[in-house]
Amino acid sequence: MGESGQLTVTTQGDLAAHGTLPVRVRTREGRLVLSGVTEQPLSVPPGEYEVSVVKPDLVEYIHASIVEIGAEQAVSIALGMTAPAEAESLAAYTQAESSAPSLAMASPEDTRTEIKCLDAQMWRGRWMASWSSVESAFSEGLQRETIRLSERDAVILESDHEDDRFLLTPYQKDGKTILRFSIVPHDECIACIGDERDGSRIAITLRPGFIHPTLHYRSLRSEEANALLDFVDSGALNDMHSVTAPMIERGVAGMLDAQFSLLRGTIGAYVMLRANSVDKLEPWLAEMGEKAPGLSDLRIMRAELLGRLGRHAEAVEEIKIALVSLCPWFRSGIAYLLDRLRLYLDIEDEDKARLPMTQVDWEVFAFARSRLEKLSPFLVTRNLFTTFDIPK
Repeated sequence: MGESGQLTVTTQGDLAAHGTLPVRVRTREGRLVLSGVTEQPLSVPPGEYEVSVVKPDLVEYIHASIVEIGAEQAVSIALGMTAPAEAESLAAYTQAESSAPSLAMASPEDTRTEIKCLDAQMWRGRWMASWSSVESAFSEGLQRETIRLSERDAVILESDHEDDRFLLTPYQKDGKTILRFSIVPHDECIACIGDERDGSRIAITLRPGFIHPTLHYRSLRSEEANALLDFVDSGALNDMHSVTAPMIERGVAGMLDAQFSLLRGTIGAYVMLRANSVDKLEPWLAEMGEKAPGLSDLRIMRAELLGRLGRHAEAVEEIKIALVSLCPWFRSGIAYLLDRLRLYLDIEDEDKARLPMTQVDWEVFAFARSRLEKLSPFLVTRNLFTTFDIPK
């Protein structure tokens, strides 16, 4: 440790369920000295510090007293309330400073009024294959039953990897009916080590305060997945990266954690790809793809990663699989896929000849690009999960 001391921050009580959280270490005057994450030792110069952790809503929980760290001294502290908060203890929570832009940010114009409840219909089928025209997207696959969505009471939906599922929630805009199709993801156990399998489910409510129907998803098996979703909603890319990196760096061993899940791993991989922190990402995506072969997001992210590494022959093989898979859960997956198709279709013939592609493969790529270019104008770009607004 040299002249530095060592600080380890853990969580307890109301903070423990969030899993890994960002740590802030500041001087008494409030100057940020360093950042890290819970459970991982931090090398800190000797001195007196204010220590806090950042919750997924970007509210900081500050340790009740100044922490003194001496040279070559190891200090451990636990943050979090183990009993209901008393009025005076609420001062321990303060709003954290805003960070870099997120994967998805709510538009201010969407937060004027609340939609307390509404009836939705389920669409089932192969969404990507339905886009020969705008009308064909909802001419088939719409189920008769209605699903009551509300701001308060969660609807729990079972899922599988057999069909794409979207919830249709129409709304009015400028005197016209807009058909909003929101994809229904799910979460499930990947390793299930010492854990009873929970099935493939997701809890859905309406997000409060939005003028247009916006769905709020919660995992039923991983609070860490929910915490990462909250970090995304808060717009903190740096914090998203810091809480995800330790999981990715652990590799396959990280998938054995009790709070690891399909949704947690997929969101984390998108975060790392967006931050271009890709050193350990390739084996992670390969293992995730083996465990959840039906999730096209994993194939698309792998194609994007391989393309960035200059391994284009491998990238196009991943795209081939993605094109016969289900619709990506995440809006970023649509964007990455379309960008890759455009790139490979527009390269010189000499470069095309070096790729493991037949004439039929190129025709399939061209058809997919055309189909996605029809889709993309209707994609709701501020939403994390794949959502389309289609004029009726």
